[in-house]
Amino acid sequence: MGLFSLCIGEAVISETAFSDCTNLKEVKISSGYTEFAFPYAEKVFFLQPDAIITNATDINDFSGTIYATQNVLDQFTSNNVTKVKLYSLTENAKMGGCVLSFDSIFNELHLENAACYRAGFGAIGTIERIGNEYKIVGLVPDIVYRVEVEARLDGEIVIIPIDVRTQKPYGVLTPEIVKRTQTTMEFEMLIPFDETCAIPITLYASDENRRFSSVEVECEGGYQKVKIEKLKPSASYSVFFRVIYGDSRMTGDYYYYSAEPVECSTLPLVSSFDVELTPSTAKVSVVHLEGDATVLHSEFSRNVRYTEVSSFDTYREEHASFLELTGLEPSRLYAVWYCVETEEGGKDSVSYSFTTPALEFETLPAKATSNTVALICAETNLSDRETGAGFEWRRYDAPDLVPSDQSPCPVVDGVLTGALRNLSASTYYKFRPYYTSASGETYYGEWLAFGTADAYVYFDPTVRTYEAMGVTATEARVRGYAIAGSDDITEQGFEYWPTEAASKRAATDVQRVQATGQFMTATLEDLQPGTVYTFRVYVETAKGTTYGEEQTFTTAEGTTGISTTETEADSDLQVAVRGSMSEGSASVRVNGYGGEAVWTLRSIGGATVAQGRIQTDGSWQTLDAPTLPRGIYLLTVSDGQRTRTVKLVAH
Repeated sequence: MGLFSLCIGEAVISETAFSDCTNLKEVKISSGYTEFAFPYAEKVFFLQPDAIITNATDINDFSGTIYATQNVLDQFTSNNVTKVKLYSLTENAKMGGCVLSFDSIFNELHLENAACYRAGFGAIGTIERIGNEYKIVGLVPDIVYRVEVEARLDGEIVIIPIDVRTQKPYGVLTPEIVKRTQTTMEFEMLIPFDETCAIPITLYASDENRRFSSVEVECEGGYQKVKIEKLKPSASYSVFFRVIYGDSRMTGDYYYYSAEPVECSTLPLVSSFDVELTPSTAKVSVVHLEGDATVLHSEFSRNVRYTEVSSFDTYREEHASFLELTGLEPSRLYAVWYCVETEEGGKDSVSYSFTTPALEFETLPAKATSNTVALICAETNLSDRETGAGFEWRRYDAPDLVPSDQSPCPVVDGVLTGALRNLSASTYYKFRPYYTSASGETYYGEWLAFGTADAYVYFDPTVRTYEAMGVTATEARVRGYAIAGSDDITEQGFEYWPTEAASKRAATDVQRVQATGQFMTATLEDLQPGTVYTFRVYVETAKGTTYGEEQTFTTAEGTTGISTTETEADSDLQVAVRGSMSEGSASVRVNGYGGEAVWTLRSIGGATVAQGRIQTDGSWQTLDAPTLPRGIYLLTVSDGQRTRTVKLVAH
């Protein structure tokens, strides 16, 4: 047999495989694990940089030359062996690739092209060669790749195999929520990457309960923001974030990198309750939190526990809803609910339980008496709004079998005040305060007596004007009371006029609305928007007119918009409106950073009327909205970072 050379790939060679080949001149081995089986070869080349020679320390017959990296040469300890360093290799593995730096020491080894593979796939990644350095990019993190470097050795092409594992993503993927609204959440996180990550990087956000559609964002690594939209207000979410390096849909070559779930929630629609209590009344207020949710319906529940109520009065002012209950039982536990429904599908309900205080009565001596009229009083902690209180009275000498009379009376600044009429002159009577709840249970104070005069004595009616409530651009609800004095009341009600006309008080400026009963209410209509009004109670008798205190209120502005409410602190987004909403000719000016903003026009009930986009450059731009019927509307402008809401009135 003549002389010959041998190239061996990945096969496992046994120690005796070539023990009789005396004419074997040289061997080129690319296997990473083998026995030394070439005792008569002149040259043995180990191309794999980290090859393991299982019997390298037990070579007795070999006296040729071993060509290998230093790691392989160090495994041979026999003095018969000549060692020649073939090349040195420095591996710098990164997340998306590696850099292989060769130092070709053996002058007959000439490095040429290279390719990168993964089991089951073709060539992967991109390789750039500069001299003896190979820069590989476009790989997936934490995966073992086989890089095959093509070299020319003794004029023959050989393949140097190198196994490289790319790095795992460094650091911790920690999403942080940077902005929340009633329907959106925005997160920011640092996605690990380096210059070798020349592959698709996709960020996914999902909810384990599938309460919102998953969000998919392609990015290049680094800081990335993800905005999740169309969420329910006042809802809790468990958001999972997952980064995928590579494209599993194309090649199946990818790497998952996940974060711990983030527990978070959207902003609520309402804040907590505020309650003002007396023994028989409750005034509950709930503040609406302005935001981007579209409110469809909101109301207090009529399911008040344990008993009935005399009145269930609800109204809204600005961004708050109010509930006034009367006829409650003293020292009794109640619970009320408030619920808001939105177009986005979310409901926000808050509940509050409260116990009314105990009832207090202290009967006072008669305040004034005539021959047929007496003005009687009792101190109490009942509310001025209570209509179920009064006095029970009878002749002092009447037998117990004779039923007492009852006279309903109002509470005036903590004093139950009433007038008994058609009494007999020079006669003694006794009286005591009472309160009857809506359920029919009656509570009493102590008896006290008085005597009527033997002749007529005049005293004025008692009147009181309360503050206005339910004020809009064109209407206001006013309240007051009137208790007759010694003379009968011939007419009673409310007077009102624009405050600026007070100095002249022309007859045409003062208007009257008549009312009846000791506790009076009335609605003032057809008022002028943006105007200050003064009003008072009046009572007419045969002796003249008696007036209550003067109170004032201001109606809401018209189309120029007032009651500007920022939904984010320190907002420098300024909004101005001019023109007529009712004629469809309104214009808007927004001062911001010069970008684009989104505007939404909603009714006071929350229904969306119109939407559009506007430049925040301070120029006047037409509000593309339909002609609006009379009412109150909310215009919300948002540039994604700042939000401003103004209230508009069409009249």
